[in-house]
Amino acid sequence: MYNRVRDEIEANKDAYASEIRLMQDLIRSITEQSTSIQALEERNRRSMEECLAKDRRQAKEGKRSVSVAMNYYRQMNGMSGADSSAKLDKKK
Repeated sequence: MYNRVRDEIEANKDAYASEIRLMQDLIRSITEQSTSIQALEERNRRSMEECLAKDRRQAKEGKRSVSVAMNYYRQMNGMSGADSSAKLDKKK
């Protein structure tokens, strides 16, 4: 696009000086905002990864707790019955 108007702008730089400055300022502002947005997106990505990792750890811990409880329950049920006291005596 600039190539189409380059000759006119270069020939009349003084006439377009204020508009050129305005465009340069706008470009700087856009660049700053873009950089700021990218930094925010990166922080959000890291925060999301931390939250997901925490949730995964909690889920894993919960599964482990359920597994331990089930193993305990199975062992206790396996010991009930007529020979449970014999099992206890043999373990000592």
